[in-house]
Amino acid sequence: MSTSHFNKLTEAEAERLAILAEECGETVQAVTKILRHGFESWNNKADLEREIGNILAIADLMISEGDVDEGEIHLSANNKVEALRHYTHHQAFSQSRPEEG
Repeated sequence: MSTSHFNKLTEAEAERLAILAEECGETVQAVTKILRHGFESWNNKADLEREIGNILAIADLMISEGDVDEGEIHLSANNKVEALRHYTHHQAFSQSRPEEG
């Protein structure tokens, strides 16, 4: 589908990006509730798990539609783990996150 919009996104691409943004916002909201009240208050942990799952779902859709490259995502994830090893103070990294594929 072609588009005449200035950003050259198709309607489907724009919709996937909007969904991703919405899910990221809902994840931020779940995180802030946990920071204020803890994991065990209300359904905070379950809410966070659901929101992370929603991000993973839209990420999978974006990969399958060719919006983003799965290999680049895994490379970025591995780079982030390495950076966190150096810049966090309270994390115990027993091993790298296993690569998916």
